[in-house]
Amino acid sequence: MSAGSSPSTSVEDRVEDLELQLKLFASYSPAEVVLRYANDPDPKPPMQPEHNTFRGAIGFVDVSGFTALSEKLSKDHGRKGAELLNQCAARCSPRVAVGS
Repeated sequence: MSAGSSPSTSVEDRVEDLELQLKLFASYSPAEVVLRYANDPDPKPPMQPEHNTFRGAIGFVDVSGFTALSEKLSKDHGRKGAELLNQCAARCSPRVAVGS
């Protein structure tokens, strides 16, 4: 390898990088969209805007101490702390999506 040239990236490294990018984009997308594309054997980006009409409701709840609890769990357990809190909330209200 000559001076100044970069080492070639292996196929495994590129696949791993692509998987990380997909996970990042998926984290900002609605689960319904992620699952639709994940289940498609030949997914392609949409060629025009998409929309779906559905019935729904949104509720906002202010739980006393929730922020302090989530910060403590995050500090003590990292990302697993948020997952624990979401699992607990999901058990209390199984039809409600918990998010921040």
